Amino acid sequence: DATISFTSIPQTYTDLLILASARDTVDYYGSYYIRFNGETSTTVTGKWLYTDGYQAVYSNTANSILWNFPTQTANTFSNSQLYIPNYTGSANKVIGVETTTENSVITEAYEQYAGLTWANTAAITRIDFGTFAGSDAFAQYSTFSLYGISSSGAGSSPYATGGDTIATDGTYWIH
Repeated sequence: DATISFTSIPQTYTDLLILASARDTVDYYGSYYIRFNGETSTTVTGKWLYTDGYQAVYSNTANSILWNFPTQTANTFSNSQLYIPNYTGSANKVIGVETTTENSVITEAYEQYAGLTWANTAAITRIDFGTFAGSDAFAQYSTFSLYGISSSGAGSSPYATGGDTIATDGTYWIH
């Protein structure tokens, strides 16, 4: 498929986590986008960091986060995670993206987007992963999993033990 979508995302969680194991069907890295709520005009900004020391200020006015997947090494998939805290809040959304890629033709790679911000105050109800080019597609066995993360009140939820000091702010435990 060229597009994978999570629609009607429940608004009952605090944060969202998406784990992806994906591969492209084209001859080189396929370029994919991540869009929120079907939006095509809001800007995503931040910084892209790459393992070879390359850094670039990232700004995309097409409201998409560029995501690359390998094709050169047979049966090898990129593994990525996308973390969105406070996805239902009324502020701009901060997004964390990390990707690891093995590619025996070129090199292994680690990519991270730092300080990504989707300049939109709407709650996220839909996330689309799609292709920029008509010939790109997610290869067979590519998977995308969406997890909702809840913050239970500190007085009623289990918490980790250890550390010299344990405190709570009423919502989170701090070690």
